Amino acid sequence: MLNNKIFDKIIAYSFGVVLSMPLLSNWLGSIFTYLVYLISIFGSIYLFAKYKPNFTTLDIPFFLFIIAALLSVFSSISPNITTELLFLPLIISLYIGAKAIIISNLLEEVLTGMTTIFLIFSTYLMVQLFNFSFNYGLYYLNSNTSNKVEYLTMSIYAGIVMIYSFYKIKTLWIKYFLVIYTVFMIVVSGARFSIFFIVIFFLSIFIGRSRSIKYFFKILFSTLVILIVSVNLANSLDKKSLHKLESTFDFTYNRLSHFNASNNSLKGRVNAIDKSIVAINKKPFLGYGLNSSPEVINFIYPHNLFLEAWQDTGILGIFSLIILVICTLIALIKLFNNKSIHYLLIIYIYIFLSHLKSFSIFHSTLFFTFTSLILTYYILEVQNNKKGLK
Repeated sequence: MLNNKIFDKIIAYSFGVVLSMPLLSNWLGSIFTYLVYLISIFGSIYLFAKYKPNFTTLDIPFFLFIIAALLSVFSSISPNITTELLFLPLIISLYIGAKAIIISNLLEEVLTGMTTIFLIFSTYLMVQLFNFSFNYGLYYLNSNTSNKVEYLTMSIYAGIVMIYSFYKIKTLWIKYFLVIYTVFMIVVSGARFSIFFIVIFFLSIFIGRSRSIKYFFKILFSTLVILIVSVNLANSLDKKSLHKLESTFDFTYNRLSHFNASNNSLKGRVNAIDKSIVAINKKPFLGYGLNSSPEVINFIYPHNLFLEAWQDTGILGIFSLIILVICTLIALIKLFNNKSIHYLLIIYIYIFLSHLKSFSIFHSTLFFTFTSLILTYYILEVQNNKKGLK
């Protein structure tokens, strides 16, 4: 018989697979994707029943939000409301399963599962990108691949793997390979927020550690080595190869250099936000139902998680979501002295900020799962501190 702890680790590992399904769903098809989701629901129920995590008042906003989403069915204008409802059991199961993940100390198995899926997907993606000189824009527009994933989705998973690798991978060559690899994937994706985030992340790391003379000289030596290798590599390339190398970052350069009010991407997002605000003003209390954006504002979502929640679920949904986010951010701040989970806190900040400007909240297993992880970790720490005082 399979050892219980090994079985728990397999389930936790499968959590990472489920959380990474947006990278694979086009590849696998809807039937297999929903089958994986169904298995994860049973896995979550098993872990929850085994470890019996407690619910507290911090969990109330989440369940109020789910209730608001369910009530929105009665006012829904979406023709795909049935499909949207299928995500709610998944979100609930992952939320309660995440509580058991923390109690059973299986978080690293979850992130290892996510890292594995990202590496499998990105290896396939690298082959596709090679055919387009690593220009993500050309790849997405012209590739005939069966599993085409847009840059925002790819980059958010690359960022999660990068943060996890930087903090938790102990073998140096594996750590540096994964960090460099994921940073490269983010840069060629042209995902502006992710690029800005990793720049700020590494700057803060450098500033925080630069007081150490040893660390400063390590960085200085590494920088000199990289510069020397880069110069020699550039000199060894012919003009044709050099032009191909430059074209690798054309898509990213164009996105960053046109980051202003005249940019079509930004215009589209501002337009979506404006339309969403107008729609909310017309129906602020009940909302338009899950996935109402295509019908209401002619966009897949308003590019803002709060506006989407209000537009779709009304006043109860937006109120409960705001309380949930506030509770999570307060818990995060109070946990920040715990250096052993800095990676978890930074991953949550990355996911939250990403959803603040992009992604649909109702399809986001990432957002709700990591919210539950943070809140549960905080609840456990408070309980342990109380025990220590007795």
